[in-house]
Amino acid sequence: MSDISFQYHPALILLILLGAGIISSILYYKNDRHKEMPKSVIRVLALLRFFTIAIIGILLLGLILKQSATEARKPIVLFALDNSSSLLYGHDTTELKAIYEDIKGMGEELSEGDYEVKTILFGDEFRPQDTIDFGDKSTDIGEVFDMAYDMYGAENLAAIVLATDGIFNEGRDPIYAAERLKVPVYSVMLGDTTTRKDLRIKKVFHNKIAYLGDKFTVQVDINAHNLAGQSTTLRISAYEGGRYNLIQSKNIDINKRDYFFTEEVVLEAKKSGVNRFLFSLSPLEGEVATANNSREIFVEVLDNRQKILILSHSPHPDIAAITHILNARQNYDIRSELIRDFKENIAEFDLVILHQLPSTKHNLATLMRQLDDMNKPVWFIIGRQTDLNRLNQLQSAVTIRSTVAKPNEVSAKISPSFSLFNLEEETKSSVSSFVPLAAPFGNYTVGAGTNVLLYQKIGQVDTEYPLLLFQNSEKGKRAVLTAEGLYKWRLYDFLLHDNDHIVSDIVQKTATYLNVKDDKRRFKAYTSKNIFDENEPLMFSAELYNESYELVNEPDAHITITNEEGREFPFVFNRRQNAYFLSPGLFPVGQYRFRAYTELNGKQLEHRGQFSIQPVQREMYDLTARHGMLERLSESYGGIAVNPGQAQEVKAAITDNKRIKPVLYETTYTSTGIDLKWLFFALILLLGLEWFLRKYHGSY
Repeated sequence: MSDISFQYHPALILLILLGAGIISSILYYKNDRHKEMPKSVIRVLALLRFFTIAIIGILLLGLILKQSATEARKPIVLFALDNSSSLLYGHDTTELKAIYEDIKGMGEELSEGDYEVKTILFGDEFRPQDTIDFGDKSTDIGEVFDMAYDMYGAENLAAIVLATDGIFNEGRDPIYAAERLKVPVYSVMLGDTTTRKDLRIKKVFHNKIAYLGDKFTVQVDINAHNLAGQSTTLRISAYEGGRYNLIQSKNIDINKRDYFFTEEVVLEAKKSGVNRFLFSLSPLEGEVATANNSREIFVEVLDNRQKILILSHSPHPDIAAITHILNARQNYDIRSELIRDFKENIAEFDLVILHQLPSTKHNLATLMRQLDDMNKPVWFIIGRQTDLNRLNQLQSAVTIRSTVAKPNEVSAKISPSFSLFNLEEETKSSVSSFVPLAAPFGNYTVGAGTNVLLYQKIGQVDTEYPLLLFQNSEKGKRAVLTAEGLYKWRLYDFLLHDNDHIVSDIVQKTATYLNVKDDKRRFKAYTSKNIFDENEPLMFSAELYNESYELVNEPDAHITITNEEGREFPFVFNRRQNAYFLSPGLFPVGQYRFRAYTELNGKQLEHRGQFSIQPVQREMYDLTARHGMLERLSESYGGIAVNPGQAQEVKAAITDNKRIKPVLYETTYTSTGIDLKWLFFALILLLGLEWFLRKYHGSY
C-alpha cells in the first residue's frame, strides 16, 4: 500500500502544470527557429519539455512517498530452564536431563506449528541453551522476566515456560518481577518439597573490611529441621599455613522441631590482608545433606588506619563537630589536643589539623618546620585567635591582610572549576544556603598552584575570596578553611535533613584528599577488587608511565598468578587505549598472589599484589522446593503449574489459549521523490529524446 503527499500544498501542482505548459508553448510555438520543423515533431518536443518541467516542479514541492508492508509474526514462547545446583538435591542428573529433554521436545513440537520457540538457561547468568550441567552457584528467577522484557517486550512474546524448583537466592520476588510482562507463565515444578532432616548455617553476617588489631563481631544464623533433642557443635576456624586451625567452639542444643538460633562470635584481625574463616556444625544423624553445615567467609584486614591530630589554640565547638564527622570513618584514629598540652611525636600522625593556629601565644615555628621536613599534610582552620601575619609566613596557599578585628559573615559558593575530588550533588546544591561562617575582614591573595573549592559570599555579593582551598606544594599538601563555625553548618544540616551528610561530605573528602599519598610508581597493576566470588571472572588493569609520567603501552606487559600450592599461571596483558587490561577467567576458591612486570627503555618494572576467591554457597542453604510460589506465579498470570510428568499439559494449555496468536505488524517506509532513481533516469530520457529530435530535424 502506497501513499503520496507533499511538503507544500498540492494545489501548487496546478500552477506547476500551467507554468510547464506556458514555457513549453513559448519555447516551441512562439519561437521562429522551429518554423521549419513538422508540426507533429513540434508537438512531441513541446510535450517532452512539458513533462520534464512538470516532473522537476513536482519534485520541488517535496514529494513524499509512504509505503506500508504488513507482516504476520508468530507468537514467541520462551522456555527458561533452571541450571542451578539446588536441583540436584531433588533429582539425580540423569532424571533431570530426561525431564529437560521432554520439555525441549515439547518446544520443538510447538515450533513446528504456529509458534516461535526461544530457549535459555538461567542461574548465575542468562545464556542461550548450551550444555546443561546444573553447576550454577546461584539463582535469580526474577531476572528471567527482566531479561524477557528487555529482549522480547517489543515483540509478540506470548508465554513463558519456567522449569525450576522455585528456589531463588538473588534478585526480586518472581511474582512481582513478572508483573510488567503480563503474559501467561507456565511452571514445570522441579525439586522436592519435603521438609527433611537438615541442619544448616543459614547466614553469616560480617563486615567485609576490618582493621589490623581490631576485634569485630560475626553473627551466625543456625537453622535445624526435624532434629529436636540432638546437639551439635559450632566450630570456628582460621585459615593459616595452608590449613584451618580451630580458634573457638560452642555446643548447641536443638530443642525444637523447627529450630532457629543466632550466635554472635567475636574475632580478632591478627594479620593484614585477606583473612579466611570457616564456620562449621558437626553433622547429625539423618541429615539429608551436610554440605550446608559449613560456611566460609573472607574479611579484608587493612593495616592503614590513619591517625589524625587536631591541635587547637583553645576549646571550640568546631573541634567536636570535626571529630564526630571523622570518627564516622572506621579508618581514622582521631586525637584532639590543646597546643599547650601536646607532647607527642608529630611523626606518628598522618594528618594535622590546626584550629586557630598559629596564634599570638603559639607561633608553631618548630612544629611547622618538622611538618614541612616530613611532607605531612596540614589543614589550617582560621578563627579569631589566628595570628594572620604568622599564618602568611607558614603557608603559601593564601595571604590575608586584615586591619579590622571584627570578622565578616560569609556564606559558601561552590567553584565550578574545582577538580581535585567530587562532592555529592546534594552538597553542591545545598551548601550555598547554609548559615554564614565567620571569616577575617580583609584582602585575600591566592597563591600559585592552588585549587579553590569554596568561595566567600558576603550577603548577596559573590566574591573571589577563598573560603576553602587546597595547595600541593613541595612541602606537602595544604588546605585552608578561612573561617570558623563549622559546627553551625552541622547543626543547620540536622535542622534541614535530620543528618549531617552535607557538611560530612565536605569535611571527610577534604581529609581523604589530604591523606592520600601520591603514588609515583611508573608501573602499577591491580585487580578490580581484592575478594572475588568463585563464579565471578577476574579483572586486572595495569598502567605504565614513561619518564615524563605519561601513559604508554608500547611494551608487552606480563602477569604471573600463583596459587597457594605454588602453581603459576602466566598471562600477557591486552592493550586498551593507553593502558593494559586482562580478564583471565574463573579461578578456584583460594588465596592467590600475582606479579605483573614489563620493561621500558631497558629498565625492569614490576608490581606485586594478592587477591582471594571465596566460595559461592547460596545453593546449599535452601533445599526445599517452593512449589507454592510457582503455583501462585502461574495462577496470577493466567498459566498453569504442573509436575515434570505432566509437561504435555503445558503444550495443550498453550495451544488452547485463544489469546496466544500471531500478531500483524505494519511497517511504514517513507522516502522522498528525489530518492526515486527511475525518476532521474526518466528525466535523462526525456531531455535526451528532446535533444535528439531537435538535432535530427536541424534545430539546436
